[in-house]
Amino acid sequence: MDKKLDLPQESLFAQAFSLVVENSGAVAVREIPIELSARIEPLKRADVEADFLGRKLLILQQGHTLPLTVVLAGELLPGAKKRILLNGSIMAEPPFKVTYEVREEDRQHVLTSYVVERE
Repeated sequence: MDKKLDLPQESLFAQAFSLVVENSGAVAVREIPIELSARIEPLKRADVEADFLGRKLLILQQGHTLPLTVVLAGELLPGAKKRILLNGSIMAEPPFKVTYEVREEDRQHVLTSYVVERE
């Protein structure tokens, strides 16, 4: 799911997309901590705000990444999937490429990413 909600005259570019979490293990998991971050190319003054589970917080401020750790609440049974709505807004002058990234808490490996490019 992907929806564009851009206001280019105000340098505001908004997104709405879903994060799908699947438990591929043999036991139930709960309270999963993940890290959400963003980066911009080319490096420039820009802000990226994430609206995740009802909280709006900056994950990129003036071009500097501010990783956000959130906990996916509840229990996820083996083989189950859970869809979580994620909204983002980018305040920047085009051209740019912003990459949203999701990682396990305190890990370098990127679990998934979403790219927004504007010319």
